Amino acid sequence: MVFAVGIGTTVASCGHGVNVKSVEACRSGRPRYFTQDGLDDRFGQALCVMGENPLASPPADEAYRFLWLRSFHDPVAVRVEVSHGEALLTAVELDGPIDHGRGTLARSDRRKLAASEWAALVRAVEAAGFWGLPLEGGNIGLDGASWILEGKRGGSQHVVVRWSPEGNAFRAACDAFLAASRFPFPKDEVY
Repeated sequence: MVFAVGIGTTVASCGHGVNVKSVEACRSGRPRYFTQDGLDDRFGQALCVMGENPLASPPADEAYRFLWLRSFHDPVAVRVEVSHGEALLTAVELDGPIDHGRGTLARSDRRKLAASEWAALVRAVEAAGFWGLPLEGGNIGLDGASWILEGKRGGSQHVVVRWSPEGNAFRAACDAFLAASRFPFPKDEVY
């Protein structure tokens, strides 16, 4: 199910909700999302506005979140958590880049994943060598997108940030999360 609503509205699907916050509310008092210095300043506000909690928050046994911050298109977060053998996906897309003062909800979805869907995402993460990748790498530019993949498994947490990656296993893993969201994106908006 996909719903279009305004700021501060709870979007219900599968009995759960997404609480979008205003940009102003997230400028102060937001939680700490990353253990690495500097990442909260760069990406924490986007997660806060999207109503996301830190990935390390219980009760998930294992969790991954892909955050896609594009220069000219809507920000997207796709989180997948598994607890007690049940996988749940939450996808959120905001209407307009957050740094342009917007932050209303464009669409969201929350659904249970089939065991095969969860296994495919884990295979994509493993094929990318996610847990061994350095925090940052590759080129950085002005026009493009930040692709941020976080993971939590047991007591381990890891995050990888890349700028508009192309043709590699990390990109394929992130693309798998976008596909799992079931949100359609025009080809020219995927960069």
